[in-house]
Amino acid sequence: MMLVVTIQILLALHAAMAMELWGPRELRTVEGAPVLLLPCDFRSVAPISPLLRVVWQRRDSPKHPAQPVLLLEGPSDWRSAGLLRGRARWAGRVTEGNAALELLAPQPSDSGLYSCDVLNLPDVDGVPTRTQLVVLARAPTPRPANGTRPESDSPTPPAHTTVESERGERAWGTVSCPGPGAMQFVLVGAGLLVGVALLVTAAALVKRSRRKATRSRFEEPEEHGDGSTVTLVTS
Repeated sequence: MMLVVTIQILLALHAAMAMELWGPRELRTVEGAPVLLLPCDFRSVAPISPLLRVVWQRRDSPKHPAQPVLLLEGPSDWRSAGLLRGRARWAGRVTEGNAALELLAPQPSDSGLYSCDVLNLPDVDGVPTRTQLVVLARAPTPRPANGTRPESDSPTPPAHTTVESERGERAWGTVSCPGPGAMQFVLVGAGLLVGVALLVTAAALVKRSRRKATRSRFEEPEEHGDGSTVTLVTS
């Protein structure tokens, strides 16, 4: 009976001394961010030991083997390793229960399952955190086909026309293209000129016909003494 009680007490003490760790289950970011922080917090009932160790690892998927990312030995002696050497750096404070990792210039190839484990004697039985990192590729800027610029950005080329000179020679000249308002004004002006010309022509025809009618009314025959007649026309 005493043996069972002793075992239970030891198990309870072991559970009480176990390291506690927690962190986000998933992180998402976009390619091009300067720095990404991967949090990892821990709690230990034991004082921080000079032999404390923090181990960061990465897996492409749960089925792939773990790859080293960063190792901290002691309160401040750390080094990065593996494919992220030079881009993974320590960003935690063990005295505050912080074991965070910073990743410089995250890329889509950095996506994977990251784990953080802290060992602080005698606390060595904590469950490592697991954070799924997803780095999304930045969408490329759309470009027009054939390398041409968008229509809104393309300059409007000057209009050209072929001009026939008096010598029969052809020369290129630049003709400005009027806008819709100017074109409408030109059309209205041309219509007015045509209307005025028609009115003048009609008035001239009416005046001419009236003169002919008046002239015919004043044509009277005049008798001479020899019996001949002379028609007088008054204008």
